[in-house]
Amino acid sequence: MERRKKKKRRSVLEEEQMQSPFRTIIKNLLENKLAMGGLIVFVSIFAMCFILPIWFHQDLNYQDPTQKNIAPGFSFLSVPSDLKDNAEVIEFGPTYGVGVDKDGYVYEWGQLTKNLKKIPADMGKVVDIAVGQDTCWQSTIKVTYTLGASTEWVLM
Repeated sequence: MERRKKKKRRSVLEEEQMQSPFRTIIKNLLENKLAMGGLIVFVSIFAMCFILPIWFHQDLNYQDPTQKNIAPGFSFLSVPSDLKDNAEVIEFGPTYGVGVDKDGYVYEWGQLTKNLKKIPADMGKVVDIAVGQDTCWQSTIKVTYTLGASTEWVLM
């Protein structure tokens, strides 16, 4: 004896039930996996913007004085033509570049101050060069000669 459930006859109003627009949006969103992934990523990034600053504070007074009073331009990109196919070492400062070719000559380009141009010409063959800034925001250039001796200039 098999029991069959009898289907209730529904009225016209029950047969074509209306859904609210919000319920339709949620239903379509749950069926679309790509949309769900995008929503999860968006909500995560939005939440991180408010939650992560609790642990990672941003210093709103931070400034980078290396770019102060520097006019915009493309001089940083103008590498000397003698160095282009003959470079041994190339180093970059905040507004300038310094390179050594295979013959040991030093080249400088970019926005150079008077103090950065003070590298002596009679150094002999240079094999390595280091360019950067120390903690006092002074430009430094360190040059190593062939015999292993090195000289450091602090250019203010």
